[in-house]
Amino acid sequence: MGRYHTCHAKSGEVVELDLSSSCFHGKLSSKSSLFKLQRLRVLNLAYNDLVSSEIPSQLGTLKELTLLNLSNTLSSGPIPTELLHLTKLVSLDLSSNSLSAQKSFLNNLSQNLTNLEELNLGLVDISSEIPPNISKLSSLKSLSLDECNLFGKLPSSIFMIPTMQSINLQGNQDMVGSLPEFNRNNSLVFLDLSWISLGNLPVSINNLKHLTTLKLGFCNLHGQISSSLGNLTNLSTLD
Repeated sequence: MGRYHTCHAKSGEVVELDLSSSCFHGKLSSKSSLFKLQRLRVLNLAYNDLVSSEIPSQLGTLKELTLLNLSNTLSSGPIPTELLHLTKLVSLDLSSNSLSAQKSFLNNLSQNLTNLEELNLGLVDISSEIPPNISKLSSLKSLSLDECNLFGKLPSSIFMIPTMQSINLQGNQDMVGSLPEFNRNNSLVFLDLSWISLGNLPVSINNLKHLTTLKLGFCNLHGQISSSLGNLTNLSTLD
């Protein structure tokens, strides 16, 4: 459970606010005094009941935010494009809500929020392709776009982000693609591409030495499974 706040050492202004799992119930008003906290760097409202309210566009005025977590808050409606003004964000989690996004959202996010290390939009109705320019998120460590109604080709650029450790794209049944040739410097620990049509399993998958979880169920795989899969000695989950 959260419920803590941190104040600026000199001004006394609140810079971190964690109210996750605090049993809050009610709408997040656009006139809330929350938006007066212009030095706020961390805002975590996860696991509260915001009774199907939309995310206020005023959140985009909190330009100092580095972490924004509104997961599991029963939020609904479109994701305001004003969130793309939060260019200092390192972590953004809007998962497990009844949210939708404009078709250009991922493309614009990849251009604007280039400091992101964690991006979780699981269960958000995105209904678009993953843009190749997602590789501009060059510091990304964790990407979760599971069950987002994504379609089109799986861009290999996702796998080329050198810092990437976790990729979860499961449940996007209208996506197709192929796994790239993995190099030995790959840092992946978690990979779930279940329900994406992938074709063959490359022999170079044995280069994913740090992998602990590999889920490729319902991926229409064909051909031989290379014995090199046995070289992934850190695997604890294989599907």
